[in-house]
Amino acid sequence: MNLEPTPITSDEITLIGAAIYQAQKVEWALYGIASHVSHLPAAQRKKRFKQINPEAFLRDDPADFKATLGEITAVFGDAFLISSPELEEFVDDRNLIVHNFYRLFHANIRDGHRREDPVGFLQDFILRGQQWHSIVRGLLVCLQERAAEKEGRMEELSLRDEDYAHKVAYLAHATKVAERLLAKLDGQSTS
Repeated sequence: MNLEPTPITSDEITLIGAAIYQAQKVEWALYGIASHVSHLPAAQRKKRFKQINPEAFLRDDPADFKATLGEITAVFGDAFLISSPELEEFVDDRNLIVHNFYRLFHANIRDGHRREDPVGFLQDFILRGQQWHSIVRGLLVCLQERAAEKEGRMEELSLRDEDYAHKVAYLAHATKVAERLLAKLDGQSTS
């Protein structure tokens, strides 16, 4: 049995970089929104989110804000109506890319778990990352609209067609999440 690692291709290396970049865009967007709602009880229970505010998030040392994508989604996922099996899979796959890509796709460990088609996996991850980034940007559009409405400044809000497309992506996803949460609550109330 050959236990030599399989070689990584230059396409894979390029795609790994693009995948990490896409995951960071989603993480950055979520963390930015989270910095505006750090007063929520769920955030106050987590040390990493207690002291964050928009100014600190943008200006302070990034090393001070070490929350992972998984932590952000765990703390704020329900509040943002983004929690879903699809988001959990995205976070798991992000962790696979960062921590276990070599082992699962190239290491050839005897009797070890192995995955095939690294290029296809990475391409799919990047597409899902683009979808998640659109959903998070749609959440931001909804938050901007609500803030403008609350302050009586709707006429000052200028949204582009791209913003409306992101809003549609978010609302479609949030509707599914809300339906799941309601079904879960309904199931708990009848038991």
